[in-house]
Amino acid sequence: MGISQANMEVRMKICIVTFQYPPMINGGVGSAVHRIATNLGRLGHEIHVISPGQADSLSSIQSIKENDVCVHRTFSSLGTHYGENHLHLSVIGQYVARLHEDIEFDLLHGFFLVPAGHLAVVLGKELNLPVVVSIRGSDVESFRYSPILGHTMRWVLEEAHIVTSVSEELLNKAKVMAQFNQYKVITNAFDINLFSKDEFKDICQRKGFRFLWRIRKFVKRNEDTFPVVGTVGLFRPSKGLTILLSAFQRVLEKYPNGHLLLVGDFADPMEKQACQNLIKKINIKKKVTITGRVPHIEILTWLQEMDVFTLPSLHEGSPNAVLEAMGAKVPVVATAVGGVPETIVDGVDGILVPPNDSKFLAEKILDICGNRALKNALTEAGWKKVMSVLSPEQETRHWMEIYQTAIKEQRHRSYAKNLNGE
Repeated sequence: MGISQANMEVRMKICIVTFQYPPMINGGVGSAVHRIATNLGRLGHEIHVISPGQADSLSSIQSIKENDVCVHRTFSSLGTHYGENHLHLSVIGQYVARLHEDIEFDLLHGFFLVPAGHLAVVLGKELNLPVVVSIRGSDVESFRYSPILGHTMRWVLEEAHIVTSVSEELLNKAKVMAQFNQYKVITNAFDINLFSKDEFKDICQRKGFRFLWRIRKFVKRNEDTFPVVGTVGLFRPSKGLTILLSAFQRVLEKYPNGHLLLVGDFADPMEKQACQNLIKKINIKKKVTITGRVPHIEILTWLQEMDVFTLPSLHEGSPNAVLEAMGAKVPVVATAVGGVPETIVDGVDGILVPPNDSKFLAEKILDICGNRALKNALTEAGWKKVMSVLSPEQETRHWMEIYQTAIKEQRHRSYAKNLNGE
């Protein structure tokens, strides 16, 4: 489905502030912002992305055109939830204000409420620009319990012109802590054009001997036939990896030659050590491969090596990994948390399981492994969904509607202030 002609005719100048952007991706936010910004740029809109970087002063902020997007790599503090270095955030604000003098942005968009959304709202007030802020997951899910961040997020939600969320569940949680009238749920999309079409063997050869040594046990899969269960992500406690390990232990009882492929790395070295200790304790070390960080462009290739994709998370937003697995034509078993039930119809284009239930997760994995007809049906339905309902064209059209609504809201607020003599 194409984007409406009305939206294509309005060329906009959008400044996106984000705490993740390639190649510094530590989760789904970065890949989502990259997809959204790229597709808006392809339509001819002028898109500037303010992202984390390695700058140490205002003069060292790097600006580079990547595809159709201008990316400004600033300070690493923009990539932390707490934004510890307030001085750096202040410098970023000054930098964006100077950009606005030259470019005259139509709108600011903050991805993740703190610090990106907070920075966008402060700038919006100073520059008299409309602001959209986007709830992405753990910002509301976890930080609402913080006495400091909870208060900050409430202010951001109430001062933004429009609030968006990747799931209805997260939006409802935000409504408990703040009052805002303009909001919309926009789920993530799948864009096959953002992924490499390389074969698995080509990627391994390109990475060289050291990488092959790390995954040597998994490479043997090409010589044997056994089920590969897998997942993708930056592994934190909320990702439910211990639940998946316990479930996989049950899978091995029926498929002793099965393999668990964990594509990604751990958020914290201590978490990685704890996971490795558990793998050793339950005696499945030879059956598990942890790839380490993989470029997002290669994710589809890794997913295609799996027979079943699992998402055992305890809470989520609208996980890109689920859509990517569906786009890679891999059947999905995921916990019914966050926006996952808004993406998957249980038994139709994926399987939903309750969180924290390794036994049930194992049963559903085994159902797919032992039933080719079920596997094919889930795969086909999932592929059709991401290529139609969850397409990047649909997503981009929604964002253009949001931006236009935010600009109208800004005009309404300005008119009201003038009327009241403020």
